[in-house]
Amino acid sequence: VLAEKEKEHLRDRNRSLWYFTISLTIALTASIVALYFSWIHRKLKVKNAHLSEEIAKTQWGFALSKELIADNSSAYEKLELLLTKNIKLIPDKVYYEFENSLKAQKEEYSQRLFSALTNIDNNFIEKLQHKFPDLNIDEVMLAYMLRHEWDINDIAQVFRITFEAFKKRKYRLKIKILGVDNNKINLEDYLSKM
Repeated sequence: VLAEKEKEHLRDRNRSLWYFTISLTIALTASIVALYFSWIHRKLKVKNAHLSEEIAKTQWGFALSKELIADNSSAYEKLELLLTKNIKLIPDKVYYEFENSLKAQKEEYSQRLFSALTNIDNNFIEKLQHKFPDLNIDEVMLAYMLRHEWDINDIAQVFRITFEAFKKRKYRLKIKILGVDNNKINLEDYLSKM
């Protein structure tokens, strides 16, 4: 009877050990599967962020292309050159009226581009304008382009400036945002971390 009881007790312990081993195996397998799917999820999240960034750049590029196509400032600039060449023949009033209309057109162009920009990366624009309220529209657009690693030639085309003029604008923007003493901080890195 005692031997029978011992046998029964050993069978119960064996069964418990067997259940524990199966449970442990299932738990380990589930953990490995969960870790794998977590890793895939993280990878997809990063990929999704990159795709969202690319989509935003593409949308902004389309908006920019549309504005550049619609904009007729090159004709105005040629006319301005002609007027400047013949400034002695043109009355001051006419010249200044033209100059003011050109300025107004450039402001409207910047405003339209800016509204396209705010539709794409509104959070960054709001943070930037809240933190630095004295930045004008062109400076905010330049900050956006630097944050999103735009090509220098594209930036120059948007603002219709030379490479030297771009460097000066970027330097002035850096001073406004980081101050004169922060030479070691990279403006693009700072903007991308905002």
